[in-house]
Amino acid sequence: MPVEYIGPFEEEYLILVDGYQVPYITATPNGNGVWTIHFDQRFSMTIGGDNASEFLWFLANAMAVAGGYTCFGTGSIPANPFSSKTHGVSFDEIDEWNKQIGGDDEIQA
Repeated sequence: MPVEYIGPFEEEYLILVDGYQVPYITATPNGNGVWTIHFDQRFSMTIGGDNASEFLWFLANAMAVAGGYTCFGTGSIPANPFSSKTHGVSFDEIDEWNKQIGGDDEIQA
């Protein structure tokens, strides 16, 4: 049975969102706030600035939901798709709220 050693991965960082480690995700710093994000050590993309934090939060939650959970981190429980309550907001309600805060844009349906 052949064995291969791939690495080193000394510069990889684990990703934590709200104190919880995001599984399968690591990152490598490129300098100046730019990071290469690695998924499952097979796929990667480069992202920087404030977008990196927002993207990683979104990715962690998307992975959790795709895995059958309600969210990532605290309060994450297995989701039951047959007990999901849904709420909506009409365009009239949005227009009324917009007027109350002094906005002048109307929502176009």
